[in-house]
Amino acid sequence: MQNKTLKSLYLGINDLGPEAGVQLFNRFKSNSSLTKLGLARNDLGSKNCAVAIADLLKVNKSLRYLDIQLNAFG
Repeated sequence: MQNKTLKSLYLGINDLGPEAGVQLFNRFKSNSSLTKLGLARNDLGSKNCAVAIADLLKVNKSLRYLDIQLNAFG
């Protein structure tokens, strides 16, 4: 089931971790309504999560703002 009304989601400072990050990014690949996603300060910094972000950005054309600052990538 896809949510067709969610436009903005902020989950910053929740210590989600890289595994949850990968799941979220994979889930949002097919979402066509979300335009803003805030995930700052969630300890997402892993190679798998970075790959999931890249994959999301390749296919999701509605997302215009992605906040992943302070997640220690790299």
